Amino acid sequence: MMHEYSLLVKSNFEHLDVDLITLSKELKFLNQYLHTRNIISEGKLFYEFRLACHSPTKDIVLPAMLLQPLVENALDHGLKDHPQPKIIIEFLISKNLRVRIIDNGTGMPELLKKQDGSLHVTIERLKLLSKMHQKIYSLNVMHDLREYQFESGCGIEINIPLIQTI
Repeated sequence: MMHEYSLLVKSNFEHLDVDLITLSKELKFLNQYLHTRNIISEGKLFYEFRLACHSPTKDIVLPAMLLQPLVENALDHGLKDHPQPKIIIEFLISKNLRVRIIDNGTGMPELLKKQDGSLHVTIERLKLLSKMHQKIYSLNVMHDLREYQFESGCGIEINIPLIQTI
């Protein structure tokens, strides 16, 4: 456990002063993070990555440390006491990068959406990125999760303009 945690901390430090990260590195980081959280939950966490793209993930970049806080929210709030926690992180790549973080937890109460937590900070960050790059970055809450066979839960979809060079 300590080894896994040290790898995660090392990866965090490597990306502290980086604005953009390749999708392949982000996938590796999220996998390490979820693997560590699965060890903590004694193997009860089911997680899955789904990738739909035709470009190599090493050629696609996204803002660093954008997804991990949302994955952490899903684990710490939506899936906190769930007996069979499941999270799916889906990457859909065409004219833009759409990332969906879907869990089978309790859902997101309206109150949580309005608080100044990491969801609010992420929305504000996306607005700032939109202004800086003059492209549209957005975050939407998904209400219909039937295609994922989840009776309850929460889905967050982030749209990021497709950037293929660092």
